[in-house]
Amino acid sequence: LALTVLWDYDITSLRELTGGKELQTLGYHCMMAHGIVEHFGIEKAVLKHWLATMESLYKDKPYHSKTHAADVLQGVHFFLTTGGAAKFLSKLETFALLVAAIIHDVGHDGLTNSFHRTTMSSRAITFNDQSIQENFHLSTFFGHTLNNPELDIFKTLPKDQILTIRGLIVDAVLETDMTKHFASISTFRTMVSKKGQSVEEWSNSSNRILNFLLHMADTSNPARPLGTAKMWANAVLEEWFQQGDRERQLGLPVSPQCCRDNTVLSATQVGFIKFVVLPQFQMASELLPEVKEHCLPTLLANLNYWQALQDQAKQQETTSRTTSCEEGMRLGRRHSSHALGGHRRPSHHTLGDRQPPPCLSSSASAPSLGLSTPALGSWASAPTLGPSVSTQTPSSPFSTVNPEAMSAAQILGLED
Repeated sequence: LALTVLWDYDITSLRELTGGKELQTLGYHCMMAHGIVEHFGIEKAVLKHWLATMESLYKDKPYHSKTHAADVLQGVHFFLTTGGAAKFLSKLETFALLVAAIIHDVGHDGLTNSFHRTTMSSRAITFNDQSIQENFHLSTFFGHTLNNPELDIFKTLPKDQILTIRGLIVDAVLETDMTKHFASISTFRTMVSKKGQSVEEWSNSSNRILNFLLHMADTSNPARPLGTAKMWANAVLEEWFQQGDRERQLGLPVSPQCCRDNTVLSATQVGFIKFVVLPQFQMASELLPEVKEHCLPTLLANLNYWQALQDQAKQQETTSRTTSCEEGMRLGRRHSSHALGGHRRPSHHTLGDRQPPPCLSSSASAPSLGLSTPALGSWASAPTLGPSVSTQTPSSPFSTVNPEAMSAAQILGLED
């Protein structure tokens, strides 16, 4: 656990060592390491029971699992320790950040907010279509925790501190909703440019740092070592594909990036890094110089890797189109010759006879923007959290997208 302060820490190793209890193990370690238990007089038995309960509430999904929660918690732990962010936060804010990381996706069912909204699910009805999953995670957490003596990790805090930490956790988790990404990042960028690295300057707005750290940890997969980044990308794409399968079964348009037949893998990764992850880490580097040293080089190397893969895919696509065009022309000349000789026959092999992939025909109302959270196929060198993903790359060039004119959710093609 001493290695959890390193950016290249592999959370799957902890999962294996603990027999699938990685979240509660790391959660207890972080609470002790940051002095939370001692400072607030939390009963260790209550904390352990609470951690085990929160872990049990995570569903066995390809991406949104207890392992993902543990990975986000480890990222937050890195930012607080090696990254040096702890100096900006009070002890109560640190407590709130750790709790938010642990519970930020609790009970996630592997479906997007858009899916819940479209199907008018019970979650959508309960939370009036507003940050549906994020509100559900918070409601689930507080519903199991507050006023339950065996699970209430806040019961030793004064009433005013309980109200404060509840507000901090609510704000942080709601800000993980990707529809709020660009607005939040824009506000935070302005604050960083004005306040710099001064702890005193941030004293009255340190909650903004708390929110930023959680969100950055939640979207940090592409900045991890390449093998780890591939693993998470494989997992999130499989989860989306499972949603696409369900949408098709229900007769709904298949959401962007949820189709197994037409998702652009390298393009989605390049786009997500360029327009979401890289700006976050560059901004974080202005506030936390250690992030520039430990995280940015890996992120940039990964971007170069995906860019090269995308360029290769485009070249292969161009070659394939040229070959198809030449074949079409050859067939056309043959039919013309038959027609002149009175033997013209219908062809079943012309370009016009080709049928679009099933997802394209069922998702005309939801065109892919060529972007998503980390996405890629199966890789022999990378461990996986779910089934492997096809590496076939259809045409959907990201160059046609203007990210400045869209919300983050539109760029991603999905909402969490």
